[in-house]
Amino acid sequence: MRDADIVVITHYHYDHYLPGQEDAELYRGKVILAKDPRRMINRSQAIRAWRLFKLNKVGEKASRLTYADSLEFEVGGARLVFSRPVPHGEPGTKLGYVLMLLVEEGDERLAYTSDVQGPIDEEALRILLAWRPSIVVLGGPPTYFAGYKVSREAVIQGLRNMSVLGRLEGLRILVVDHHLLRDLEYKRYVDEYLGASDARVMTAAEYMGRPVKQLEARRRELWGRK
Repeated sequence: MRDADIVVITHYHYDHYLPGQEDAELYRGKVILAKDPRRMINRSQAIRAWRLFKLNKVGEKASRLTYADSLEFEVGGARLVFSRPVPHGEPGTKLGYVLMLLVEEGDERLAYTSDVQGPIDEEALRILLAWRPSIVVLGGPPTYFAGYKVSREAVIQGLRNMSVLGRLEGLRILVVDHHLLRDLEYKRYVDEYLGASDARVMTAAEYMGRPVKQLEARRRELWGRK
C-alpha cells in the first residue's frame, strides 16, 4: 500500500482495509475509491467507514476520496469499472454489500470479485459474466461455514456459480482464494467444480510463485503452538 497511488476499498471488513488510527498516514496523498457508506450498507460497516474517514481523518489525508459504487474511471491507460453493490454472499445476508471491480487495459480484463463468495448471488454472477474477464480473482464460497454460518444450499450455489464462471469463454486465469482457502479440503472443491475449466486455476500464492500455506485454515493449530 505504501507504493500505491490508488487505494480501493470494496467494503469495510477489517481484512479488506487498514482501519486503525496508526494506519491513517498510509492513506496520505492517495486517491481512495471506496464503497459508499451512506447507502446499501449495514450499520457496522457504516460505523467503520465513519471512523476511518472522519474520526481518523483519512478523508482529509487522501488527495481525493470518491465513493465508487457503479462508477467508471480512467487511470493512465486503464479503465476501472465498479459494480453496483452486491451481497457479501447470499442475498439478504446480514454481512451487507461489497463492490466488485474490473480493471481493463489493452486486451486484459481483470475482475476482482471481493467477498461475493462464489458468487452465491445470481446478479453478481451476471455482472461478472457480462464483463467477460480474462483474469478473475475470486474469493470462493465459505465451505468451512456450510450448515453453520452459511446454509449448505447457499454454499453449493456458490460452488455451482464458481463452476459457471470457470467455463467462461476467454477466461485465461482463475485465482481462487480467501474464503475457499480457509478450508483445508479446498482442492477437492477445485477439482470437482473447476476441473472442466479451460482456464489456469490457482491460488493467489501459486500465482505469485509461493507455497500454499493456508494460515487461516490452520489458525487453531498455529495459535496452539508455544
